[in-house]
Amino acid sequence: LSIVARLLQDTGGSTVAGHAKLRPKALSIYNELINGGDFDTLIEKYSDDEYKNEEPYASEGYGVYENSGYVDSFEEESLKLTEIGQMSPLFESEYGFHIVKLVSIKQKGPIPLEELSDELIELVKGEKQEAAWEEKISLWKEGMTIKKYEDRYLAEETSEDKG
Repeated sequence: LSIVARLLQDTGGSTVAGHAKLRPKALSIYNELINGGDFDTLIEKYSDDEYKNEEPYASEGYGVYENSGYVDSFEEESLKLTEIGQMSPLFESEYGFHIVKLVSIKQKGPIPLEELSDELIELVKGEKQEAAWEEKISLWKEGMTIKKYEDRYLAEETSEDKG
């Protein structure tokens, strides 16, 4: 599993004109990068990636593997990267222009508990909070006396139907 960060210049659709219009800007950003620009700074400054500030993408990147569901060019270019810090050339997809950087590689196999402990704690805590909330609601419902006036509802509904 390759974990990559991406810099996206979105063409706003797959039109040929949209790509042609954005190509000079994408090339300029790529040139800035290969001339020593900081990848993370350029992502913040130029990327149109709607997920760039959302977790887990913001801190961990995108998990890419064969048949991971990303567009073919994104998956192919990401999986060509073999060394941490290595960057792809500028490439195109129907979404626009991309540059990806290999952030980490996760090996197949069991995941150490230490890597998942925070996530597991949050998951269990969320489940317990939800169960406690449901129990509290049930207790409130048991303590209530609810009188239903179904005849009034039906009467209103019938009069509206006639109106």
